[in-house]
Amino acid sequence: MNKDCKSVLLMGHLSPCIHGQATQYSELLRNSLVWKDIEIHPINAVYAKSREDVSSVSLRKLLLFLWYNIKMVATCVGTDARLIILSPSFGRGVILRDIATVLLAKYVCRMKVVGWVHMDPHRLELDEGMSIFNKFVKWGVRRFDYLVSCAESLPKGWPSYLRGSPEVSIPNALNVRLNDCKRMRAGSKLRVGYLSSMEDLKGWADLLTVSQRVEYPLKEIEFHFYGGSGVGEDTDSIRSLFESCDGANKVYWHGAVSGSAKSKAFLGMDIFCLPSHTEAFPLVILEAMSYSLPIIASNVGAISDAVDSCRGGWLYRAGDRDDLKHVLEEALEQLDKWESMGEYNRSKFEEEYAMEKFSSRWHQFIVDVVN
Repeated sequence: MNKDCKSVLLMGHLSPCIHGQATQYSELLRNSLVWKDIEIHPINAVYAKSREDVSSVSLRKLLLFLWYNIKMVATCVGTDARLIILSPSFGRGVILRDIATVLLAKYVCRMKVVGWVHMDPHRLELDEGMSIFNKFVKWGVRRFDYLVSCAESLPKGWPSYLRGSPEVSIPNALNVRLNDCKRMRAGSKLRVGYLSSMEDLKGWADLLTVSQRVEYPLKEIEFHFYGGSGVGEDTDSIRSLFESCDGANKVYWHGAVSGSAKSKAFLGMDIFCLPSHTEAFPLVILEAMSYSLPIIASNVGAISDAVDSCRGGWLYRAGDRDDLKHVLEEALEQLDKWESMGEYNRSKFEEEYAMEKFSSRWHQFIVDVVN
């Protein structure tokens, strides 16, 4: 490394890519390889290798926490890094772990600390009550020198305790190979697709319930769900729910998909639906846009940044199954618009969420901070 090249630490879950944060971490690291003035040193802090294990507490995770922080200090000393990028996890246990790392980086290693916010901070519900835990977490989160939002509109909805540090918005992006997106047509059938973790907060059960109440006389509708069992769910209970469905439309659960199987899943959809109860800026929305799909989604987080209502799809009130049913029926009445909506979404993806903008924004932000 030449003397003019500044060192930066990137600490968090880089691989395996089991969630959006890991994908964005990996993309930032990959893009930084061509930078001449900044060198990023990754610390792959993996506490869970599957979504099911994210919220668990164990001695193994405590030992990993100690190891990763020792590695952070050693890397800081060895590279003379003066900046570290972390992503706070807004869960009641893991936020304490993250705050401890922030304090160590800031006051022992003397690094500036950037909090790259990927989760919905409202999951902590800290605005209610004044317990010692609440006070400590609010104080700890304010130790970040900068907060980077993964979408433009997210900071507007952040709780007050997150607004003490300078905020920068760098929207998520995807490095996808844009294909011709030729749909695998199913004749007289319409296929509604869901692709995300099968955990309660993702709202998949809302879509499953609504799938049995929607009727469309002109075509048969199929609902296809893709995703592995998530936090608080198990395979047997999910399967039994699908097997108990005996309503108007057929439903299928295909389990988790990745790689070419994931691409095939998107190509097999006519419209994409994400009924989440809580989100920040989900990458799966960007993936659906890149596959030229019209989108139905709950209006949470910054989904409305990507999905333009009436131009690229439909938004509805999160958790409101009646509103989801109404929006789905409205979409079915406008089948003639689906193709143009999909084309609009793909064009918007190419213009606003391509990797080149993501890389240049991060590079400029890091240069400004370290200098």
